[in-house]
Amino acid sequence: MLQGQGPLVVVLDPGHAFVGRGAALHTPNPASAGAQLEQRLKVALPHHAGPTQIRDTVQAWLPLDARAFRDAFVYLAVILLLLWRLRLLARLHEIYG
Repeated sequence: MLQGQGPLVVVLDPGHAFVGRGAALHTPNPASAGAQLEQRLKVALPHHAGPTQIRDTVQAWLPLDARAFRDAFVYLAVILLLLWRLRLLARLHEIYG
């Protein structure tokens, strides 16, 4: 997921040395010494790929990343709703016994 921590560098990876289809985002660990804070989007394309092919692959990856963010957001929203309901029930129990 894009975190807004720094620039995004697109890296062509013809060996597809990552998990996923088409492209995968790699965010560096800020705790490691000397780590660059740039995110790398590894794209499974040969080094001689043209700009159009690179653009199309990156644009195909963006909705997948957005879908993962949406799924995580929905999951957390459900948990927060349940916690709110539990708190409300506990408060009602305090008031009415």
